[in-house]
Amino acid sequence: MMMCVSELAMDRLLAGELQELEATAVRGHAARCTRCGGMLDDAVSVQAAFHADPPPLRLPLARRRRFALYYAAAAAAAVLVLLVARRGTEATGTQTKGLITPRLGFFVAHDGCVRRGATGERVVPGDRIELATSSADPGWLTVTSIDGAGVHSVYVPTRAYPAGSDQVLPFAIELDDALGLETVTATFCPMPGARGCTTETFTLRKEPR
Repeated sequence: MMMCVSELAMDRLLAGELQELEATAVRGHAARCTRCGGMLDDAVSVQAAFHADPPPLRLPLARRRRFALYYAAAAAAAVLVLLVARRGTEATGTQTKGLITPRLGFFVAHDGCVRRGATGERVVPGDRIELATSSADPGWLTVTSIDGAGVHSVYVPTRAYPAGSDQVLPFAIELDDALGLETVTATFCPMPGARGCTTETFTLRKEPR
């Protein structure tokens, strides 16, 4: 008898990362288990809502500040963001047609709830941010920020990203207690150090709890 499915396994199912036999087993268990079935239904509902109303995305600037990364394999809180935010990489490619420049989107986890963010988003210390790329072609991404105190941070050291719509990076970023307007900049390059890079910027307005 199969044990209950972890949030990470459910996330991998929705991301299309499980082998066919694994995916069939997980779906079969969810059909018989109230807990796992409810978790799957909730995640699928969030996916459907997101695809019906995708976030408006935009995106220049940056360096280095203290922040925490919560990798999915090690932190349940980051898995929560992944579970809700990955909303169907099974549908990858459905929104990339006609996409001229890469875009960076983000999601905010606040007190157990996850919402999609837009530039100027109001956040508080301790909120967690998850980033997602949308691009017609693969490339290399660097994400930096400068907070309200003028402190620079590197949120994402240069790393490869895939083509596709809403490709969620495999970690969450916990915001520190520096209040004020924070500017987050994404730099997209075809290759590390190559010419022809593009940038996009969004802002976060960090307020006290």
